[in-house]
Amino acid sequence: MRNEKKVSRDNQSGREQVVDTRNKIRRKGRPHSRFWFYFPNIVIGIILVILSVYLLNITLFRTTKVEVTGNHILSNMEVEKRVVTGKYKKYGLVMVVKNLVSPARDVPFTDKITVSVQITSPSVLRIHVKESEMLGYVPLDDGKYAYFNDDGKVVEVSERLVDGLLPVSGITCKKAKKGETLPINEKCRKTLLHLTKSLKKYKIAANAISFKDEREVSVQSGSILYDFGTFDYLDEKLMRLSYITPQLSGLTGTLHLDTWTPENTDIVFQKAE
Repeated sequence: MRNEKKVSRDNQSGREQVVDTRNKIRRKGRPHSRFWFYFPNIVIGIILVILSVYLLNITLFRTTKVEVTGNHILSNMEVEKRVVTGKYKKYGLVMVVKNLVSPARDVPFTDKITVSVQITSPSVLRIHVKESEMLGYVPLDDGKYAYFNDDGKVVEVSERLVDGLLPVSGITCKKAKKGETLPINEKCRKTLLHLTKSLKKYKIAANAISFKDEREVSVQSGSILYDFGTFDYLDEKLMRLSYITPQLSGLTGTLHLDTWTPENTDIVFQKAE
């Protein structure tokens, strides 16, 4: 009897082991089986998505018109030629994706280019230009211009002359590199930036800034020339200029701030003949 019970327990234990082994095999095999069960549907879904995108590109989103906004320096055609490029340039969605993955970075005078299409007008490719903020420019020895911002950094180096910016003359500048500090005399650079910020602060218009022997500076404002002379007492001269400017409206000539010192506070205006 004892042997029979022992054999019965052994048989039961063996059956349980077989069941556990089968369950383990099933559990291991289920994910694999499910994947192959859904695999054809996944492939078909991917193919349908690709086909749908392709059909939308060649029909609904096929570009027939390009609109450029935000540009004042480069023409619409210049921007378009630099942004809408490649074999698939007639497909709006492709251009949008291309700009997201690899934005156009070689467009001069610009910080950022945004390309988009809208469902309401899918055949129109829209390009928005964010131009670089520039304060003025310094002519270089090779005939190009170094454009700089409020911080004295070179924003662009180009042969193109941009209107509406502050021309700076009388400074020696052989070469300049985009992204670097304007390579001019350090005292002149500090005076230039301080002068432009102060003129903006006091709301005094400036059409041009000119240096003489890199020791003296003057500002042309309409028909008035503000002669500051040396860089000494520049803050005091600017403060007094802010009070005098309204009195010069309609006049033509030179305001001599160059002779001003704490001991000699006379400021003479010389009318043009």
